[in-house]
Amino acid sequence: MIIGAGCSKNYSQSTSKIAGLTSPLDQDFFQMAKKVILHGQIGPDLAMMTGDLIRELHRLYGYEQFDVRSGIYSPDGERFLQVLDDERLSLEKVMTQLSLESEIFVRIPPLFGYQHSANAINFTGSSLAPLIELVAVTISKALEGPPCSKHQKLAGSLKKGDMVMSFNYDILMDNALRYSGMLTDCGYLVPFQQVNDGQKWTRSDDAPSSVLLLKLHGSMNWLHCFYCGSRFLMRSEKMGAWYTSIPRECPNCKMSAAYLERVIIPPLLTKNYSDQPINYLWEEASRRLSKIREIVVIGYSFPPTDFATETLFRIGLPWASQKKIRFTVVNPDQEVFYRLSKAFCGSEVEWVTSLEKYLDRGFD
Repeated sequence: MIIGAGCSKNYSQSTSKIAGLTSPLDQDFFQMAKKVILHGQIGPDLAMMTGDLIRELHRLYGYEQFDVRSGIYSPDGERFLQVLDDERLSLEKVMTQLSLESEIFVRIPPLFGYQHSANAINFTGSSLAPLIELVAVTISKALEGPPCSKHQKLAGSLKKGDMVMSFNYDILMDNALRYSGMLTDCGYLVPFQQVNDGQKWTRSDDAPSSVLLLKLHGSMNWLHCFYCGSRFLMRSEKMGAWYTSIPRECPNCKMSAAYLERVIIPPLLTKNYSDQPINYLWEEASRRLSKIREIVVIGYSFPPTDFATETLFRIGLPWASQKKIRFTVVNPDQEVFYRLSKAFCGSEVEWVTSLEKYLDRGFD
């Protein structure tokens, strides 16, 4: 099973008091984030950094230059946030533009005679850091509420030995699989040094997992200590109240001013898959695909620019296997069905227009 952001869009049990807030997609992220900001759902530290980020958007997209004292909660707040409604903005585009600006156009002076690139700078010090935090808060606020009933039905459709490949940062499927008893810490294939169960830090559970959940873009509740390199799992935390741009004490090395960064692949046009554990997860996904005969794709659009995912399938599914795979595409957009049918022209591809219709079919 493959799930994308469109799958999380099906969450309908939110207890959020923010009108119109739903799990964001690439194209509507900034409109969703604006709702969270106006509702006063981000703290003062993130609010200050977000104000700086929005001033960058004003500069890049030709908006009025506000006084530096203006911010998201200033008297000019409504006008200050108007740029977030600009239809030219998408999360991938803005992140890519900010990344390219720091990589190509910003010259960093040598430090003690040594040249270094923007990529060598701590991620928390870049323009992307507050945007990553805003993504975390927006997702967590949109998905406030009980476990998703639709995801629980999806979890119930899986059998021992099945694999879920997720491109989502959220933990709707994680929670559904845990509540069904099919996922343990080992199911992520990520070696966590410590795990937080909501009360305290403990050792990772080494019990075998019935289902694998490979989160190929990382997860908002996976953390990495910038100082000692340890990785941590927040089992049920949706990360809304935890800002990784603020130094914390590392649960493993006890460094008091460590940055616990999110283990995610930012939605850039040119993504970096070389860091661990992401690289290992992609290798494992490719290796395990060769044994698969049926794939259900829910809410993932297979965008034409996602060469990494297509390459994963080309390598993981040899030519002979591609012709034997049965795909089910669950997506309201018929273009996604056509795109996948053309990509794997020898395969049987079925189109289901909604998650509700797919779940209503029942499972053996």
